[in-house]
Amino acid sequence: MKFALLGQNIKKSMSPKLFKELGKKNGVDVEFQLWDEPDIKPRMEYVRQSEFAGFMVTAPYKFEIIKYLDEVNEAAKLIRAVNTVKIKDGRLIGSNSDYLGFKRSIDDFIYDGRVLILGRSGAARAAAYALRDRELYFYARNKDEKDLFIKDIVADAKFIYDLDELYDHEFINVINASSVGFNSDDTIIKKPFVGQKMAYDMIYTPPETRFLKIMRKNGIRTKNGMDMVKFQAEVGFNRLMEDI
Repeated sequence: MKFALLGQNIKKSMSPKLFKELGKKNGVDVEFQLWDEPDIKPRMEYVRQSEFAGFMVTAPYKFEIIKYLDEVNEAAKLIRAVNTVKIKDGRLIGSNSDYLGFKRSIDDFIYDGRVLILGRSGAARAAAYALRDRELYFYARNKDEKDLFIKDIVADAKFIYDLDELYDHEFINVINASSVGFNSDDTIIKKPFVGQKMAYDMIYTPPETRFLKIMRKNGIRTKNGMDMVKFQAEVGFNRLMEDI
C-alpha cells in the first residue's frame, strides 16, 4: 500500500517509520514516500490517478491544500488545516487528525483551569478545536486576520499581543503550538506563570526544548509532542485505510 507525506524540509520526518510500524501491526505492506515540494500544484495535478491510498500533509501546505480537495470534513473546515488526504475513486478527501492526536496526548495531562496557547497556526487551531470547551487565551506577536479563524472555533477566545501583559494573568496550562524552539534554543516564555501546573510543547525535536527545560527546573510538569505525533499518525493511517 502506497502512502506519502507532502511538505517542505521533511527529510527527518517520523512519518515513514510510524506508517511502516502501523502497517506491520495491521498486516499491511507499506511503501512510504516523502514529497518535499517547493510548490504543490504539479503534485496535485497527477495524484488523483496515482496508485496511492492517500497522503499526509505537513507545513507549509495544510491550509493551501484545501483548495485542491473535493471534500473536507467539518473539523478540518473549522480548523482550516488538512493533514490527511484520502484518494478514493479519483476524489481527494481531506480531514484533520492533528486535533485528535493532540487531544488524546493531553487528556490525562491537562489540569482544570485557564489555558494559554502560544501561536495561531494550524497547530494552534487544532489545539483550540480539541480544547474548545475551555477558557482559552492565545499569544501572538501581532494582530492578524487569522485570529478570526480561531474565533470561528472558540467565539470567546482572548488574544494577548504583549509578552509582558501575559504575566498580568494566571495560567494553569501553557501550550506551545508555535515553531519557536524547533531544533533551536529559542523560547517565547522564560519563566512560569502564577498558578501554572503544566507545560506542553508540540515540538518533539529536541525532546526537551528550552521552554520545557525552564518549566521543569521550576517544578512544572512537562510533556513534549511525541505522543501527539504518534497518535495523529495512527488516526491518519486508519482513515487512509478505510474501505480498502
